Amino acid sequence: MNPKGAQPSITRSLGALTLITSTVSSSLFLQLFSAYPILEQLSNHLSISDIIALTRTHRELINVYKYLEANRWKIDQTLRRFVSNAAKFRSQMAKFNAFVFGSIPLQFFERVVWEESDMDIIIQGKKDADAFGMYLSTLEGYEFHHCKNMEEYNLPDRLEANSYPLACFCVCCEHEPISAILRSDTTVVVNFFSWNKAYAVYPLSTMIHHEGHMLRAPGSHYNDPGVEAETLVKYAERGWKLLDVAWPEERHFSINRQVRSSRRGELQGAARSEERRPHTNHPIRNSRRVGDKYSWIIPFDTTYVADSETPDYVLEYAIFTLKKGFSPTSESLDTAKVKFYVVGLAPYAAATLCYRYTFGNWHWIAFLESMLASKVHERPLLKNPGYVRPDGWTYWDDYIPDFYWAWEKSKAKKKDIGGGGVVGKERLARH
Repeated sequence: MNPKGAQPSITRSLGALTLITSTVSSSLFLQLFSAYPILEQLSNHLSISDIIALTRTHRELINVYKYLEANRWKIDQTLRRFVSNAAKFRSQMAKFNAFVFGSIPLQFFERVVWEESDMDIIIQGKKDADAFGMYLSTLEGYEFHHCKNMEEYNLPDRLEANSYPLACFCVCCEHEPISAILRSDTTVVVNFFSWNKAYAVYPLSTMIHHEGHMLRAPGSHYNDPGVEAETLVKYAERGWKLLDVAWPEERHFSINRQVRSSRRGELQGAARSEERRPHTNHPIRNSRRVGDKYSWIIPFDTTYVADSETPDYVLEYAIFTLKKGFSPTSESLDTAKVKFYVVGLAPYAAATLCYRYTFGNWHWIAFLESMLASKVHERPLLKNPGYVRPDGWTYWDDYIPDFYWAWEKSKAKKKDIGGGGVVGKERLARH
C-alpha cells in the first residue's frame, strides 16, 4: 500500500528490466539510464521499493540511487515550506543541537507533501529552546504563542508564521532529544533531521512495507489518550498499517515477501525456505544503534551551513534496546492485553567524556567504563559544586566509535529471538 500522495508503484515494470538486460547489451541498457531526461522522468514514478529493485538489475545501476539521493531528497526544498533561509535554519540547528522530527522528515523520505503538516523541533533545555524561538520570530517572521494548559498536557510552545498558514512547534526536553524521538508513539515517525543528515531508524518497515509498530502503551501519550488515537488514525489514513509487535515470521521475510502462486514446486519451496532465514535488514532487533546499518541515513550538502560543535558520533552511537511490553486494554486486569515495544535507553555521562550520551545496554556501558582512563568515583573533586576542570583535561570522546567496535568484536554472539525480545539480563538505568 502506498501512502497518500505517493507515486504508484511500478515494481512489475522494473522486474521486466531484468529481462531487458538479457536481450539487450548491458552498455545500451546503461546508456539508457545515463540519459538525464529519461532518468529524470522515470524517477518521478519510482517508489523506494522500485529504486531498490532497479539497482538490483545491474551492479552499475547503484549510481541511480546516488543520483536520486542528491537530486530527489533535497532538504532545503523541504525546509523552505517553513523558512525563507534554509541554510540559516540549519546553522541554528547546529548551534543549538536542535532536531526536526515528526511528519516532516517522514514526508522527506517518502517524497510526498501533506499541506496541513506543521514542523516539530526538539531542543534540550529551555534556554536554548527560547533562543531558537527568538531566531524564528526575529528572522523568519513567526509569532510566538505559549500553549494553554502546558503543564497539564506537556504541550510544546507554538510559533505561527505570519506569512504562511503554517506553524512550528518547539519542544523543550530535559535530556538528550534523541531519547524523546526514539520513544515516539510508533516506529512510523522515528525519523528526524539533524543539521547535516536525515535519519530513518526503521526504514524497512516504514518505507518499504508501510507498516508501523507500537512503541508506547495505549493511552500513555501526553496523559491524553485522545492525542494518541488521533495520531494513529492519521497515519492509518495516510497508508500505513499499524501493528502491535512484529510476528517472528515477519522478521524473516525478504523485501519481496510474496511467493508467486503461479510458480510452484521447487521455486516456491525455495522461496519458503528463504523466508525462514533471518532477515538481515529487519530493524526490529534486541539492541540497536541510531547510526547502524539498519537505519537509512541521507547526508546533506552543508555548503553555507555553520558546523555543529557536537560530533556526529554522539548521536549515531546512541544505543537503545527493544523488548516486548504488555498493557491491559482497560482498567480490568482480566481483559486481553495489547503488545508493544519498550524502548530502553538512558542518559550517560562520565568524567572523561565531554558530551552526554544515550545508552540502553548495560553490557556496553560496563565495557566502556573499563576502557575509559578513569571513572567518576575515582575523581572525588568532580562531586564538589563549582569545580572547574583544569586546562589540558583529557577527554576520550573521539574513541567512542573505536570502543564500540571493540565491544562488538568481543561480546559473544547471542541468538536474536523473534519479535525483538531482549537477550540476556540487560538492565535499564532509571534516571
